[in-house]
Amino acid sequence: MVRDLDGDAVGGAVLDVWQADPEGTYESQLDVNETRLRAKYTSKPDGAYCLRTVAPRGYTIPIDGPVGELISHTDIRPFRPAHIHFLIDVPGYEPLTTHLFQKGAKYLDSDVVFGTKADLVVEFERREPGPTPDGGTWNAPWLLATYDFILRPNS
Repeated sequence: MVRDLDGDAVGGAVLDVWQADPEGTYESQLDVNETRLRAKYTSKPDGAYCLRTVAPRGYTIPIDGPVGELISHTDIRPFRPAHIHFLIDVPGYEPLTTHLFQKGAKYLDSDVVFGTKADLVVEFERREPGPTPDGGTWNAPWLLATYDFILRPNS
């Protein structure tokens, strides 16, 4: 659900969602005409949203440039845990940019960019083939994650 600070539903919120592919590559690292693992969704009037994507995977950040040089002088490991990014925008509210991490993912306690926060770690529950939250059906086991995004009104 998308809600405001009072817990009321926020309909019409645009959720811009993106994640790295299994090789750790983001859309911005691809050819200009190629799009992968990025989409926009809109919350319903009751604040509900439903998106479908592949399970996120952790990855190694590029270490062949200045960041790699910096990391080589530390005890920091160059790994990001499995996560999905969200940019949520709706008129009348401050935009929210965040990401959700898969509970139990490797590197949650050692995220190279220190982005992991306990409130952003969610369970990805395994479901058997059958009905999905969007009213469809899926022929293979799938994962379900739920999260309430809380938006702050513009000042």
